[in-house]
Amino acid sequence: MQEIIESFFRERSLVNHQLASYNDCIPSTDNQLSRMERIIRNIRVGTDEEIIDDLGGYIKLDVADQDIVIRMKNITLGAPNIREANGSYH
Repeated sequence: MQEIIESFFRERSLVNHQLASYNDCIPSTDNQLSRMERIIRNIRVGTDEEIIDDLGGYIKLDVADQDIVIRMKNITLGAPNIREANGSYH
């Protein structure tokens, strides 16, 4: 087992493995259909039907006798921001 682990680290460092995994997961201009995007598009809540369309993730809520449908796709990540108790952002 130790030989396998040593071989892995000779070929690829732990840091490079983590960076490659992060880059595969996070959406970017050259990775529009990232792992995160595929997860979001495959969300199905509140339905057992198979939904075959390109409209993204599907969440169906039954609230006060109303059907509410939420669709999600094309997610983006921005720079982190902090909202203070006084309402200011930075």
